[in-house]
Amino acid sequence: MTKEDKARIARENGAKSKGPTTAAGKAKVARNGIKTGEYAETLANFVPPDCAILCNEERQAFFELMDALLETYQPANNEAILLVRQMAIARWQIERLNTCITVHWNLAVIEASGKPLTVVPELGELQTMARASVAVNTGSAIVEKLNRQIDRLEMRITRLRRAIRDVNAHSSAPVEVYTLGYSTQIAA
Repeated sequence: MTKEDKARIARENGAKSKGPTTAAGKAKVARNGIKTGEYAETLANFVPPDCAILCNEERQAFFELMDALLETYQPANNEAILLVRQMAIARWQIERLNTCITVHWNLAVIEASGKPLTVVPELGELQTMARASVAVNTGSAIVEKLNRQIDRLEMRITRLRRAIRDVNAHSSAPVEVYTLGYSTQIAA
């Protein structure tokens, strides 16, 4: 088989492909091969140093959160898209802080379970939890600080929701928006 025959067959097979047809489907497929995003030009806004994702966190999960928020809030222009991105970052940070709180509790429970019981064995688990609670909520009280930070982020999200509604309400002309490396035209 000649080189030209192989090229012709490849073109014929390629023409049979249906592939994604919607803008959302095309955008999702465009990110299928991304693992880290280090070399991806379309994700330049999300690659360090302006990145919301830590090195041990799953980038694709953040992009899925961003896609879900874009679908929910349907931003009317680039300003609204930036507000949605800020909301995604705040949501991501809340999840990270909740994970930290769980880790602190688990470490406190492990440490408290290593201490000898001063109650009957049936109440041992309760004593362990009480000791862990004291450890987590005294001293530097890191859990309280994490909870305050979560509250601040929730207030930021509330402000961002209002801002997105305001921007969407005052957007009248269809605009070309670029988000996560794909372009969509949105009619107001």
